[in-house]
Parts: sequence; C-alpha cells; structure tokens
Amino acid sequence: MQSYVFDRREGEFALLQREGEVKRVPFSLMPENIKEGDVLAFDGKCYSLDICETERRRQRGEELLKRLLQRN
Repeated sequence: MQSYVFDRREGEFALLQREGEVKRVPFSLMPENIKEGDVLAFDGKCYSLDICETERRRQRGEELLKRLLQRN
C-alpha cells in the first residue's frame, strides 16, 4: 500500500505528494472532507484517509515548532 500527502486542490485535480514527487489525481477520487496535510493510503484501486498517520505527522510538526520557538 502506498501513502501520499494531500497538498492542495487545483480545479478538478488533487495534488498528492510522495517522496518529493507530485501526482495529479482527479479530485472526485478523494475521500470526503479531505484537508491539506492529510495522509492518504492507496491500495491500487482507491484512496482512503489514514487518520492515525495524519495525526502522528501533525503532532510531530507541532512538537518541532514548539522546540524551535523555545530556542529563541
């Protein structure tokens, strides 16, 4: 199973990132209520929201930002 990060919507397409590459996918294939930064799992047929990985990455980002702000 492959994982992608939803970057943004451009018209009728979703821009997904994976390992520095950007993939354009019809937005109609995206799960409902998707937000920028959400992690998607792709099983070869459909995309689904990976809630656990999305939350893990958001928490990690918040921790890094907090540490950076504490340095100054």
